[in-house]
Amino acid sequence: ALGKTPIVVGDGPGFYTTRVLSTMIGEAFAMLAEGDSMEAIDRAMTDFGWPVGPLLLVDEVGLEVAAHAGETVAKARGLEAPTIVSALVAEGFKGKHKGGGFYRYDGRRRTPNPRVRELLGPPTHPAGGDMAERLTFTFVNEAARCLDEGVLRSAAEGDLGAVLGLGFPPFLGGPFRYADAQRQQIVTSLERLAATRGDRLAPTESLRSRRPYFSL
Repeated sequence: ALGKTPIVVGDGPGFYTTRVLSTMIGEAFAMLAEGDSMEAIDRAMTDFGWPVGPLLLVDEVGLEVAAHAGETVAKARGLEAPTIVSALVAEGFKGKHKGGGFYRYDGRRRTPNPRVRELLGPPTHPAGGDMAERLTFTFVNEAARCLDEGVLRSAAEGDLGAVLGLGFPPFLGGPFRYADAQRQQIVTSLERLAATRGDRLAPTESLRSRRPYFSL
């Protein structure tokens, strides 16, 4: 036995786990461009309960892999893929063990790569807001979209894949259990973000419907 728990998903760009993770990471790139610091983003996520922040995760898996996944998922949704990853790769920053990435590495010491801000240019929005909520709600929203589109066959499998496969904070139960518990807060926050940051953040139909994903 491999010691793994499989879930069945429908065919589609990124399937389920790569799709929701890439969407959340893409939103982290947007927050960087707006002016939030990479350290603040990553720290907010680990404080919230994620095992690792999204930008450090990109360094761990490799920027070339992350760029391909992000471009595939963005194209499928008709969105413009962030250019920061490919720009870093073009300059030789390919990951933690390949010249650094969003961070520079010296043994166990990690510092932000100043080239990231230089490539991004001036901040586009005032920094602020709850960074962990924005990214986690983005993850929940994309998970809900996967269920709406039939990529997932059940909310239970979506929770299982997110917690066991992607490090979604287990004490929240998974994106769908969390959505049932915090539906109003998630929908209100996403609607507010969509009004100021773009329609990509608008809550999905099933989130807006207020129908629970699980029966009480």
